[in-house]
Amino acid sequence: MNTGSVPCRFRLKTIFNTSEEHPVRKYSGLDVLQPGQYGSLNTYYVPESKGNFSASVYIKGCNSWEEVESESFNVQEVSEPDDAVEFSKKYAEKGMIKVDVEDNLQLVPTEKPPYWKVSPVEVTNGTAELRYQPESYSADENITYVLVNKSSGDISGSMSVSVETKKPFLQKIEITHLLVFFVASLLLNFLLGYRAFLKSNLS
Repeated sequence: MNTGSVPCRFRLKTIFNTSEEHPVRKYSGLDVLQPGQYGSLNTYYVPESKGNFSASVYIKGCNSWEEVESESFNVQEVSEPDDAVEFSKKYAEKGMIKVDVEDNLQLVPTEKPPYWKVSPVEVTNGTAELRYQPESYSADENITYVLVNKSSGDISGSMSVSVETKKPFLQKIEITHLLVFFVASLLLNFLLGYRAFLKSNLS
């Protein structure tokens, strides 16, 4: 619940730790809550190995991250994804890709670029909006999702989505080139006009 006096965007983060692997960070989607309003945020993790795990849950509202819960659990069975699931890109913009995919699935991100915030998503009417928050950019990146059946909880496959991005400095270079071209065009038009003016006055 938003206990403050102004609207805030809330996000959940869970850090999973094992003795054999580096910490794994999982994020929920963003939810804008009005003062006094309740919301529902979830994080999901599909372990790739058996063993003992600990999980620390944090929430971020208007201020910094705050730990709200921690617990330990043991994983005794690991499921491997089946073959890759077919999907088609429907729409893409910065921070979101809309895809058409089989219905009744929960898409859980398992592989992503370092420090990116990628949230899980449910498939609704055969469409899923894959949302991500990049911290750095490169020419191309990939995000891999495990597809979990919402009814049975079984893993039904995986999918890898290509994300086309550009580095900020490349965008600045492109803008600079555009400005240079625009200024050069203005100068050329001015010189041509001035030349025509001189010819008309001298003739």
